[in-house]
Amino acid sequence: MNIADQFTIRAPRGTVWEFFFDIERMSLCVPGVESIEQTGEDTYQGMLAIRIGPVSARFAGKVTLTEVIIPHRISARIDGEDRTIASLIHANFVSMLEEIEDGTQVSYEMDLNVRGRLGQFGTAVTMATAKKITAEFADNVRAELEH
Repeated sequence: MNIADQFTIRAPRGTVWEFFFDIERMSLCVPGVESIEQTGEDTYQGMLAIRIGPVSARFAGKVTLTEVIIPHRISARIDGEDRTIASLIHANFVSMLEEIEDGTQVSYEMDLNVRGRLGQFGTAVTMATAKKITAEFADNVRAELEH
């Protein structure tokens, strides 16, 4: 399933880029992130709690940066597993930062594959959850960067 969205942050692109790579600060803006740590030059591990429809999950996951073009583009591979509900998530993620008159437009595309118990929910439910998380993340980033 493909998920795409965009939002604007009223801050210079360089400031937004630096914030996204300040993992401690940025992770506080992502709804459901319980922990995250850098485990290698381009790899991170963490825990994400999420609710899709009536099912709650806690995914232990790994993010591997596959392309970084400063300060324009980030590509990553995301793999996560919740053994309790026997669900897996695999995603390829691309985000682009574009300087605009009002600040920075952040856009992203994600090719998401959900398997197991969470995979039984339709595209509409999963996409609605993704849009909600994106909106909350964008609001949190704005609160941090738009002074």
